[in-house]
Amino acid sequence: MRNPSTSAAHGRRRAVLSASKIRKTKLLIAYWIQLMDVSNMLEDEKKLLEIVDMHTAGEPVRIIDARHLDLGGRNLLATRSRFQERFDYIRRSAMMEPRGHADMYGVILVRPTSPNSDAGAIFIHNSGYSSMCGHVTIALGRYLFDRGRPLSGNSFRLECPCGDVVVRREGAGGEGPSVFRNVPGRVVLEKMVASTSRNSRAEFDVAYGGAYYAVLPARELGVRFGHESLETMRSLLTEFVASARAAIDLSRFDEPQLAHLYGAILTEDGPLRSDAANRHLCWFGEGQIDRSPTGSGVTARLALAMKRGQAAAQVLYSFAGASGLEFGGRIIGQAGDEVLTEIEGLAYYTGRQTLVLERDDPLVHGFRPSESFAKF
Repeated sequence: MRNPSTSAAHGRRRAVLSASKIRKTKLLIAYWIQLMDVSNMLEDEKKLLEIVDMHTAGEPVRIIDARHLDLGGRNLLATRSRFQERFDYIRRSAMMEPRGHADMYGVILVRPTSPNSDAGAIFIHNSGYSSMCGHVTIALGRYLFDRGRPLSGNSFRLECPCGDVVVRREGAGGEGPSVFRNVPGRVVLEKMVASTSRNSRAEFDVAYGGAYYAVLPARELGVRFGHESLETMRSLLTEFVASARAAIDLSRFDEPQLAHLYGAILTEDGPLRSDAANRHLCWFGEGQIDRSPTGSGVTARLALAMKRGQAAAQVLYSFAGASGLEFGGRIIGQAGDEVLTEIEGLAYYTGRQTLVLERDDPLVHGFRPSESFAKF
């Protein structure tokens, strides 16, 4: 026989739980009503932009899934051109202030144009587009794996503007780092000369790892690596890249959309090391500083080191960028002047949000303070 006091206690508990559920339900309904009101208002005006934010070694990755867009194109470069013509406002809104910042980076996920690929990636940043991005590829290794995108095992094929790369997740259940087999790397120019305010004859080489980079030791800029402020280094590299771009012609190495000097990699003095992290600083676009070691830049450095006899195949080298967090890179093969590399690293989620683009906002499609200030 049930104890009356126990039954009464159970009854009070059920009443409390019931009241609590009712309050939670009311709050949930109110929340969804508000959300529906905002969504309906914004949907009518086409002002919603769903994103997932991640970072790889400190470098931001803002992911925008646009696989619903019918972009077409015979290859991903053509798809990118169509996106740029019709939807560049998406890049501007997500990358520039007030929703982004001067060093923001992201990716537009699109349908692949190749039947052999699982997804397509258009790499975007504050000042435009890039042909390859290693830190984004590492992040997509986790993002797409978590959403069940691989067709077999822990790997999938990602179509990039520079070509296809194969990405896999390491560890049991894909809990380890992302590893991608990059497009072949190569050295295209050696002992070129540019000028800066500190050195009128800064010598550099140009190497390719999905994008073209000027690679030079810090002494060529008249500085000691790590002994100047980041903004000083940014300023010096901005001077250097402007001079380097004017000094070289990459048109004979690639098609017009790819044949340009994307950035510069400033290294420590001395050869590549296998017993410690190799530090460098990557400047890209129109003045952005990569927090990560730059995956495509790692391939470029490995290609340069291999040509100089300073790197060996199947050895895992570590590289660190502005954040101090490392990528691993190894040469897995060589074909003539080209090297085949694998790059690995870890990526982490930082947020998920809906960007709001109000029609009446004068900055709805983003702005750069440096440009607006110059018009005062």
